[in-house]
Amino acid sequence: MKKTLVAGLVMLSFAAIPVQAGNYSYAGCGLGAVIWGKNNNRAVQTLATTTNSTFYSQSLGITSGTSECTDGGVAKKEMAREIFVAANLKDVTREMAAGQGEFVTALGTLSGCTQNVLPDFLRAVQNHYQTIVPTATTEARQIVHGLDNVIAHNAILSESCKG
Repeated sequence: MKKTLVAGLVMLSFAAIPVQAGNYSYAGCGLGAVIWGKNNNRAVQTLATTTNSTFYSQSLGITSGTSECTDGGVAKKEMAREIFVAANLKDVTREMAAGQGEFVTALGTLSGCTQNVLPDFLRAVQNHYQTIVPTATTEARQIVHGLDNVIAHNAILSESCKG
C-alpha cells in the first residue's frame, strides 16, 4: 500500500508539469475540473484531484475527449452529467425526489443553471421526478435525457440553464 501511494504521488508530480502548460488547473482535466472549476486555490484543487481519483474520470476524459480533457479545454457537458449521475445514482435520484441536496444541486450546476435559478431547477426536478426517473432501473443516460426534456419545456430553465 505504501509503495503504491508513493508511486502515485511521484506520477502525479510528473503529471502536473505538462498540465500547467495547457489550459488546465493544477488538478488537470477530469470530472474534478468540471465540478470544481479552474480555481487554483489549494483546497479546491485538492477536491478536484480527489474527485478525479475517486471516479477514475481523468483517464476516461482523456480517452473520450470530455471533462475538460480536450485541446481547447471545452467539456462535453452531457457526458460529464452522465458520468456524474452514474457515479452518484442513488444519491442523485434520492435528492431529485426530495427536491434538495448537494448532489442534485451539483447536477443543476453541471446542467448550466445559474445560481439564481437553482431553486427553480430543484422544484422542476422534484415535480417531474416520475418523468425523469420512471423506474428503479432507469439508467444515467435516460435520466440526463429526461432532465433535458424538463429543462427544455420550462420557460425559466430553458433560458437560464445553458449546459
